[in-house]
Amino acid sequence: MARANMVSVREFRSNMTRYLREAQEEGKPIVIMRHTQPVARVVPFEEGTVLEDLVKDLPRPQKAKAKKRHRQAKKSGLRRILGL
Repeated sequence: MARANMVSVREFRSNMTRYLREAQEEGKPIVIMRHTQPVARVVPFEEGTVLEDLVKDLPRPQKAKAKKRHRQAKKSGLRRILGL
């Protein structure tokens, strides 16, 4: 990837279209600075982003097990109260 171009918030706001085009066409990331501190990064969009991959790899919720655990906990609490 190309070296990041650093610009102030004001410069980015004034020339946003140009910087977005650079990010898209040249694959050039833009680091937006406020008082010498980086505050944001604009990077080219890629299909199959990391976020999509992470969401795809998430385990599916298992509602039945959660309900069963809740019932067991509830039952064990009742048993404890009754001394069973």
